[in-house]
Amino acid sequence: MSGLTTGLVRRDLLDLEQRLRDSLYRVLPFEAHAVYFPRQTRSKEPEWLPDEGKLLLPLVRHGELLGVFMARVPDAERVTALLPSLPGIVDLCLENLELYKAGRLDPRSGLATHEVLLERLTQETGAIQSAFAREFGLESGEGSSRGGTLGLIVVRFDGVREVARNISYGFADRLVGKLVEAFSGQLPEQAFGARIGDSAVAVFLPEATRPECENLSAAILRAMEQVRLPDPLIGRQFGVQPHAGYALYPQDMDGTRQRSSEEHGRILLHKAQLAAEVARTRGPGGFQ
Repeated sequence: MSGLTTGLVRRDLLDLEQRLRDSLYRVLPFEAHAVYFPRQTRSKEPEWLPDEGKLLLPLVRHGELLGVFMARVPDAERVTALLPSLPGIVDLCLENLELYKAGRLDPRSGLATHEVLLERLTQETGAIQSAFAREFGLESGEGSSRGGTLGLIVVRFDGVREVARNISYGFADRLVGKLVEAFSGQLPEQAFGARIGDSAVAVFLPEATRPECENLSAAILRAMEQVRLPDPLIGRQFGVQPHAGYALYPQDMDGTRQRSSEEHGRILLHKAQLAAEVARTRGPGGFQ
């Protein structure tokens, strides 16, 4: 969900895997599943392998093969009865995912909303907390198996309100659209972009390091600084001045160990916002 599209992309199949699994399970129960992305061209039709107890469901949307859902040990009788209808069932499930995704995006930018970003931060910080607790024998081991770190970059761009006042709100909206395009164009596949205010966006980076956050911040700033939009009346070029700040989890979370994962997500966002504000006070094109 890096932004600029409400259509499904491969990353969405991972982000929304549980929802996809639940939709298919209601129609055709199975014991286990996996989503994978074939490297070679394959048929877009379902494939039933009864000897292996596998049902391969190509995830095709608008004619594009996004991935394959593999259902292990499904109900054989239901598979036989539903096999001709499975492409339509899969398409309906993907359409529902698409609608769900669209409802979680900022309509003006195509990026995730502030609330969705906080949900993701809560989920990911909780996974890291659980992994640490298991490592030190503090809990039973339920939950996600992932540990590691994550990074959050906040990018602020000043000047949009002035552009709206001096020219028009429509012109300012078009300028923001160009800025979001430049921002999204720098995001790696694993990144998660969100709009967190009229003049601010954020990037969630799993398994991030300080150099990775700094390099991505610098690339985003360079791209956004190059955005210019001509005034339709006098031809003057308008742009904005972006600033970026970042925070790492759990490295930058001193004194917050006993807080909930929801609080950890909010604190991390606050720290990244403060870092962006510090960068703004240091002058053009800076990051902190």
